[in-house]
Amino acid sequence: MRGASRMNANASHSDGLGAGAAAALSSMLVHLPFRADCHSPRPMPRFRFHDELNDLLRPDLRDCIFEWPCAERATAKHAIEALGVPHTEVGRVLVDGHPAGLGHLLRETDSLEVFPAAPSDLAADAPPPRFLADGDGRIVLSRDRGLLEHRRVTHGRYVRARDTDGQLREVVARFGLRERARPFTRCLECNGLLRDAGRDEVADRLPPRVASEQSGFTLCTGCGRVYWPGSHWRRLRAVVDAVLGEGRERAAPDLCG
Repeated sequence: MRGASRMNANASHSDGLGAGAAAALSSMLVHLPFRADCHSPRPMPRFRFHDELNDLLRPDLRDCIFEWPCAERATAKHAIEALGVPHTEVGRVLVDGHPAGLGHLLRETDSLEVFPAAPSDLAADAPPPRFLADGDGRIVLSRDRGLLEHRRVTHGRYVRARDTDGQLREVVARFGLRERARPFTRCLECNGLLRDAGRDEVADRLPPRVASEQSGFTLCTGCGRVYWPGSHWRRLRAVVDAVLGEGRERAAPDLCG
């Protein structure tokens, strides 16, 4: 390009242009953007995200139909995640009005509608959901979109809330846990089940003041840790009651003796 600029500048001098005009012409030739052709851009797939999926998009892409360039042989999953929406957030995908899977190979003329995964409607006798990624269908809860986009993650939730209380409320509502919750029935140390225990049974593991002031205890059936309803339990109880909307009377964790 420099050679072309100098050549055109020299030509300008031969045509009788002054040095200033030649320099201006040279500058224009160097900096004008290059266009390979003057044709219209090729068509691109069109997208429309519904409901809460818009929270994960750039502001200018929310609640509207927009075109988005995709790589050759890109799948719906690749394109959706490139826009910031993990596949674990997606329930139904329509391509040109017809149901399609996330493995659908996109065409330039495709029009996609992407709907959020429906909140879990768990049957009363269904096994409780488990929130660990260990390859057996457990649910990953994360604010790391890259983690949720991993192909080994089959079930997950991008947690929108940033504060812990809001995150707890979001997860409880999302997975229908309000009626299934059994707070303070698991050990904080090993996740073993807790059972009621009398003072005499655990007296040798209690601080003297606790032994004299408390009458209700629970004992972990796994590691043997002892719990009683102290000040820490009362704070947790208030949080749980606020989230679940009901009070439950049960001795629960405070401090291990």
